Amino acid sequence: MTRLSPDPRILPDLDAVRAATARLHSVLAPTRLMRATALSDTLGTDVYYKCEFENPTGSFKVRGAYNVLASMTPAE
Repeated sequence: MTRLSPDPRILPDLDAVRAATARLHSVLAPTRLMRATALSDTLGTDVYYKCEFENPTGSFKVRGAYNVLASMTPAE
């Protein structure tokens, strides 16, 4: 079986992640985590769900979309 690895050309660096966090901080609240009890018990380690469904759009996509739009120049 071939294991897929992320394309390094599209992975953000730490500075890009920090910049996105700063842009999003005033727009969206941090997403809460909820422990997945059955899965945690089965695997013998803590597993958490990130509750992105609580965002205004009901998904994580609002973060990426807002970050791209907020990063654009007026000409773009």
